Amino acid sequence: EREARAETEAREREAREQAARAKEASAALPPEPDATVEGVVDIAIRLPSGERIRRRFAADHKIGDVLAFAASHGHSVAGRELVTPHPITRFSDPNVRIEDAQLGSRALLILREAP
Repeated sequence: EREARAETEAREREAREQAARAKEASAALPPEPDATVEGVVDIAIRLPSGERIRRRFAADHKIGDVLAFAASHGHSVAGRELVTPHPITRFSDPNVRIEDAQLGSRALLILREAP
């Protein structure tokens, strides 16, 4: 019984920590630009769970902002990278600007384990 209680407490603690990380990541996100702003990129992210999330980013936002968006949905981004599906282009530097990543006006990125 004590083992089960300790396990439950550990799961609850992890859930609280994950929620705190998600809230912190959400607060760090730059405002979502309006669709009419020049240079806006509509990015969909396929998460390891198979879920897709979507948001608009300005050209001067960074890959790190896209990672923060995934983290704001409660997904760990530690040890992960964003890639395009085909041809595979890896985005592991969080400081790369969206404009410099040459994603076009719409992009699908996959969040996966970094090699």
